[in-house]
Amino acid sequence: MSFLAWAIALLGADRTSVMLSLVLVVFGTVIFASMGTDLLTALAAFGENSAILLLMVLVPLVGILIEEGGYSEALAELAESFTHPVYLFGFAQILVYSIGSVLLNASIALVWTVVAPIATRMGKRPEDVLVPCLPRSYNATLLWTPASPAMAVALSLTGASWTSVVRAGFVTSLFALAIAMLVEVGGPALRPVERRASHGEDDSGGAGDGSSAEAHGLSGEDSGPPRCGNSPDSPHGLGNIPSSTGDRLPHPTAWKKAGALATGLASFLAAVVVLQHLGQNVYQAIVLCIALTLVVWGSLIGKSKAIWKSSLEYFSKKLPGLSSQFLLMTTAGFIGTALQRAISSGLAGIPFALTLAKPVFTLAGSLLVWLLSTLGIHPLIGMTIVHSVIAPFTAAFSPSHVSMTLL
Repeated sequence: MSFLAWAIALLGADRTSVMLSLVLVVFGTVIFASMGTDLLTALAAFGENSAILLLMVLVPLVGILIEEGGYSEALAELAESFTHPVYLFGFAQILVYSIGSVLLNASIALVWTVVAPIATRMGKRPEDVLVPCLPRSYNATLLWTPASPAMAVALSLTGASWTSVVRAGFVTSLFALAIAMLVEVGGPALRPVERRASHGEDDSGGAGDGSSAEAHGLSGEDSGPPRCGNSPDSPHGLGNIPSSTGDRLPHPTAWKKAGALATGLASFLAAVVVLQHLGQNVYQAIVLCIALTLVVWGSLIGKSKAIWKSSLEYFSKKLPGLSSQFLLMTTAGFIGTALQRAISSGLAGIPFALTLAKPVFTLAGSLLVWLLSTLGIHPLIGMTIVHSVIAPFTAAFSPSHVSMTLL
């Protein structure tokens, strides 16, 4: 079945993904054949990441709650109170970091839609503020959130539990956020705007159009599924934002909605932790939390029917667009299994007796993942390949440390 899913995904995936997948599958097939692996065992390797695929399909459903609940309008009203680029940059960071912990890369388009008009009225080009802000803040989230396919791949490869890596991942992500802002000091993103005598329209034109998020490739890690949250064409768009940013405090209703959103996201993550302590693995916990979130949150905002209708539409309209993700994940499972079998059989010629110091191991593993990504190999496949290569050296390190190295 997994091989059939891979073959079908070839028909709808983009050209780059198809070429990469075919090359890696041919390479994996050669490895399996050289070891005399039977056909059924080799085909079963395509299903190694089936649980991760399930997360990639289901996680975007939570974005429907954000859209139906009208939370983007509340966030936009809060953003109106910021009159300095530094504060707006930090606000956008916090939004992507927190919302992305559950919605993944859908948070980038949502926050662009919320913040871009405010940046334009402030006299800034949205690209200057949001292009360096959003992907870095989103990538910081991937270091700890259980909803991330990258986290799921790392845990699957190493056998670590999410609770064993979340603390280190969270602390590391905070450093990543700080660095993301510090590197922009003195640059156009944080530079104050010189006030003009005239308060007319800024001549930056349509730079605040939410579609710019796509145009500038703000997808961070392309491991998550396509967004189903707010977009510029969403019925919960931002066309009714006031035309100027004043010094007024945000309306109490906006604070209440923002608080409700924060509570909902925090409850989702807390439920994952509780379920893991009760014996569920991270995949089972997240799937159950998604179902509970849709039911409970939808009932609280009185939009249960609309949410379930949108969920059905998502499966019928958005699922075909996940072909590239399906292709890459099934390929990662196949090539990863092939490499692991090859290395365990000694085909790679790696000196198993060699022991690496922890800093050397950590730096080398992280740089290898980074290098493969810069060469155009999908990060999830890169993580799988790198783990296969460094597997002989992992005995001296905890599974959680190996997971953080890959992330």
